Amino acid sequence: MERLKKWSASGISAYLTENYGESRHDCRSLKRACEIVAKNHHVDPTDLFHFLIENEPVQGLYLHSYGFHTRTGRGIIREISYTYDELNDE
Repeated sequence: MERLKKWSASGISAYLTENYGESRHDCRSLKRACEIVAKNHHVDPTDLFHFLIENEPVQGLYLHSYGFHTRTGRGIIREISYTYDELNDE
């Protein structure tokens, strides 16, 4: 699959629609959650987005081992999910 073309809520929505037929998420909150968590871990937010959606590895973080998520990978997924939920509750 192609990588995300434009890092914006509309770009995320277009990516999800193009690859999965629809976007069932609040793309603004998803974008912001990836940015917040990426800043905490000193990585690019688009890399975290692709880790979350496509299960792609992130350079500089040890997120997979033998095809499974490591403790760090599971923690980052929980952190993004928690941040996303917090943003939607505002």
